Amino acid sequence: FSGHRMRGGAHSTMSLSARFLALALLAIAALAAPACAPNPAPLTREALANATYRVLDEHTVTLADGEYDAYPTRLHVTLLDSMAFGDLDGDGMDDAAVLLATNTGGSGVFVELAAVVASADGPRHVASAPLGDRVRPESIAVDGGDIVVALTGHGPDDAMCCPTQRRKERYRLADGELTMVSRVIEREEK
Repeated sequence: FSGHRMRGGAHSTMSLSARFLALALLAIAALAAPACAPNPAPLTREALANATYRVLDEHTVTLADGEYDAYPTRLHVTLLDSMAFGDLDGDGMDDAAVLLATNTGGSGVFVELAAVVASADGPRHVASAPLGDRVRPESIAVDGGDIVVALTGHGPDDAMCCPTQRRKERYRLADGELTMVSRVIEREEK
């Protein structure tokens, strides 16, 4: 009888040791595991129309219903209607490519392509590329992770008021930069 109790007692002690070891291993694994980031909210037209952007490499603006107006600096920023959704940074989540038009009080209207990624805090503008002064964007799409913009821009002999060169430009987001990877001139309008 006493031998049986001893075996039962030893078995109970091993169970406690095994339980302690298992709990210790779980605690170590929990400390070593990366924290799970909250899921980003899907990007919507409304969220993009009220997001914060950096324009002309120097002004940080927060849009309200797609517009920003700063008096007396005369800085006016508009989110253009054309936008496209798709994965730009390779994380499997849909991001957005948007067009912003900025006027600083003169005759110029500077159009920029902006890459916006989905984050837990909402839309996060990560990079821009200038498309030009008074260009006329026609469409924007995400194709294989690249952004393709069709626009009428300035040809070599065009006045600033009157761009005539129709072209498609392809941009890629990499290492926090938005870089043009190709430009195809389709035709000159006259």
